[in-house]
Amino acid sequence: MAEGREHCDDGNRLSGDGCSSTCRFDDLVSEVEPNDYPNDAGSVTLTTSSVLAAGINTLYYDESSGHSFSEYDTFWLAPVEPVVVRVETFNRADTDDCDGITGFYVDMHREDVAEVWDEAFLRGSYDNGNGRCTVLTTTMQARPHLIRIMEDTGTSFIPSYRAQITLLDDRGVETEPNDSLARAEHAALDGLDATMLGAIGSAEDVDLYLVDVPPNRGLRAEVVHNSEATTCDAFNARIALLDEAGVELLATASAPNACAFVDGTGEVPRHEAAANRSLADRRLTVAVTKGSAGLAGTLPYRVAFTVR
Repeated sequence: MAEGREHCDDGNRLSGDGCSSTCRFDDLVSEVEPNDYPNDAGSVTLTTSSVLAAGINTLYYDESSGHSFSEYDTFWLAPVEPVVVRVETFNRADTDDCDGITGFYVDMHREDVAEVWDEAFLRGSYDNGNGRCTVLTTTMQARPHLIRIMEDTGTSFIPSYRAQITLLDDRGVETEPNDSLARAEHAALDGLDATMLGAIGSAEDVDLYLVDVPPNRGLRAEVVHNSEATTCDAFNARIALLDEAGVELLATASAPNACAFVDGTGEVPRHEAAANRSLADRRLTVAVTKGSAGLAGTLPYRVAFTVR
């Protein structure tokens, strides 16, 4: 039975069966080849509640370099208003997780993308989920965007995988002050595919967000720039996870192709501290700060939450 902000609840943690692992309605779409390039017939426009069932099963030989490379899978997303979207890959058949062997690379390009990818590149991610899964969380303006998925070395197969596309629920703008546990933001308390807009004004500023994690679930929290064209390595942000007493459990900073995140989802979480192994709800606090003390200017950001 669906509760609170859940759209549905089918009792499992597998997306693509009509109800996602984060309790959202979803639609399974099977890829159609060819879909390597923007103008290929199989490079179709998907909705922000789709799960793409696909595989990377073809190698091409480049005569000029003498090297082989694996195919791409591409599709379009075309929001009609500015949104925050998460694209996440999974390659286990029984649950939304990855096997820890196969890696993915996912990136996003402007609508004028051609075969020269770099000229229209906006943002990319790799190896920032569980078991070498990849998550691309990004703002999107109201225009078409091309999403490309590939095996992360560009030389191997991925027989089958799913790409979950999720529209995050906009919970508004942070309420200042929110720099202490007593004043922490709680508009995204349920953590159900939620996002909030915030800004860090000084090196000493900190924004705190409360999230309740049910038993046997995990929290993924990520902070990305509010501009779709700002890459993770150019975005100087840090995210930390605090326990109920305000003690810092772990922290990460933005890096090339991986914005700052904590992830306690999946069978073997990347960050065990963000998973709830108890029999009762666990309240965690996410702290967003600048990545380097003394950096001048205001840092606008989007923080995204997922409880799975």
